[in-house]
Amino acid sequence: SSSSSLLLASCLMLPAFALSIVSTKISLSAATATTADKVLSNHATILADNSANLAISLYQNMAKEKGAENILISPVVVASSLGLVALGGKGSTASQVKTILNAAKVQDEQLHSGLAELLTEVSDPKERNVTWKISNRLYGPSSVTFAEDFVKSSKKHYKCDHSKINFRDKKSAVNSINEWAAKSTGGKLPEVTKDVENTDGAMIINAMFFKPHWDEQFHPTMVDNRGFLVSRSYTVALQMMHRTGGFLCVIVHFINPYKMFAAFSAQTGKKKKSNGNALTPSSGPSYTHLYPNLLIRTVNVDRGVNVVMTS
Repeated sequence: SSSSSLLLASCLMLPAFALSIVSTKISLSAATATTADKVLSNHATILADNSANLAISLYQNMAKEKGAENILISPVVVASSLGLVALGGKGSTASQVKTILNAAKVQDEQLHSGLAELLTEVSDPKERNVTWKISNRLYGPSSVTFAEDFVKSSKKHYKCDHSKINFRDKKSAVNSINEWAAKSTGGKLPEVTKDVENTDGAMIINAMFFKPHWDEQFHPTMVDNRGFLVSRSYTVALQMMHRTGGFLCVIVHFINPYKMFAAFSAQTGKKKKSNGNALTPSSGPSYTHLYPNLLIRTVNVDRGVNVVMTS
């Protein structure tokens, strides 16, 4: 196969939400591929970096709890869901969201417009060689009426739909939510939840479909069995595509016990075509061991150096 897809679903229960975050200060803006003809606003850039930091902190906490399970987190989805909470809650709730996003100095309107800018940028097929679709829906109790200004603003900034549902009829509620998710993803995500735990509050549902398109296609015959590290003690043999060539890449060692590997495709002129990121366990085999002909220099991303030449 020359492409792959990622399905991600998440649920956020309201109004009671509390996140225990481990402080991890990093900067990912230098490792993000940007185009010469489009630059994010200052507050959107701040929110992009802070959203990435939040996602990594969440990942670290979830990894401790879930052990060897696979964990998928979309920083933009998490941040935009929190933004929606701030938009509806305002006051102390909005302040809590800003604290979580490390954006206490960002004005309310800048918070929502900045997150809207991120959602638009990552889903623009003209800017990125991917298909990235996200659907958001806020489910509220059948006894609640959504404020008109909230409905208008949430659609404007977060493209969020709204629906009333009888949470006390759990079977009907679950079926309704899953039917919406399946329809939103063209049938690729038939189930996002198996139960509705909270019957008093509201629920934000995200359904995301992500499909990257290779700038340089893999040849169908370049497939063999290689070891895939599931956990530190468990490796399985899987069929993997591979390609030999010269590419721009960087390995950043700043997440303990994980390291981030960011690989950039070859440049065309002054414009990078795409970038890829993956978290890998630091205890696994090194890339220099797997690819002895690969010359990799470690760089300091915080200082703005984000690409090294490999051979």
